[in-house]
Amino acid sequence: MFLVKIVLYFLLNLDLILITSSPYNKEITFLAKKLDNVMRLSDQELSAVKTFVYFSPPSYCLEGLLNWTCTTCGEQTTNTSHVKAFGDFKYIFGYTAVNTNLQLIIISFRGTRNFKSWMGNIKFAQLDYPYEGAPEGAKVHGGFLHEYNSVKEEVIANILELTSMYPNFQILFVGHSLGGALSVLSLIDLKLKYPEMEMKKINLITIAQPRIGNYIFSKWINEQFSNLNNYFRIVNKNDATPHLPPSLFGFKHSGVEIWINLVNESYYCIPDDDMLESKLCSNTQHGLSVATHKHCWDIDIGNSRCSIDDDIYYHNLDEILID
Repeated sequence: MFLVKIVLYFLLNLDLILITSSPYNKEITFLAKKLDNVMRLSDQELSAVKTFVYFSPPSYCLEGLLNWTCTTCGEQTTNTSHVKAFGDFKYIFGYTAVNTNLQLIIISFRGTRNFKSWMGNIKFAQLDYPYEGAPEGAKVHGGFLHEYNSVKEEVIANILELTSMYPNFQILFVGHSLGGALSVLSLIDLKLKYPEMEMKKINLITIAQPRIGNYIFSKWINEQFSNLNNYFRIVNKNDATPHLPPSLFGFKHSGVEIWINLVNESYYCIPDDDMLESKLCSNTQHGLSVATHKHCWDIDIGNSRCSIDDDIYYHNLDEILID
């Protein structure tokens, strides 16, 4: 366990040495107000994004999920129904549902909860993305792909059932941590299998998402959207997970970063086309932490608010990195 912590610390710091950054976090706020590609979210935009994020915490709760009475199934998600769980609660887990208030079909992937799945996360080997339609040279994290493949048939079947019932509803993929990576893989799987799906109806929101694939794969993901207004990747302050796997292993992020800075200001961080990742937001952070991993804004994401505390049985990410 100690060796795992040392390796992660070393890799994270090697990665950050390669990032051009300001030595003072407060300068980032000042710079952001001057740059066209770093823009502060309006109150209305922030409220809209948070509406989607509220569908992430219920994926950590087993009790009350199916009838939407779980402790994180709050009033912001009222009138959610047709809830189906997928996967194994001890390993890869999530749910699909419909919200009639928002006219939304939801696919929500839970993040890492135990040592087995976290060990899968830190294997940095890349594999060729194996499905027809991907560009030559597109590579993905082998562990993430394996984990998605374990639930993909169940997930796609649930989506097709709900889209047949509600063909005019928007579709939301949402996931926290590992669940963010699986959300991206699920969306592209749906797009390849059912190209008639309108991407303008599909929204992707990830929170604390790790990097998934190489430059070719990540650029291809971005190209699936007519614009990137439908794909946001939220990073809370100096959370360590979005910096894994390290970019020195050839991994790159996709999507538009929304960075919550150290004084809780929220910014869109849009990189140049050839970079994929902004150097002005979360990539400026040196003192990375796991304490910020399970929160964004005033939303707790994780099992701390679930009525059953499964950490008695399953080690969570924070315990693995801190113990």
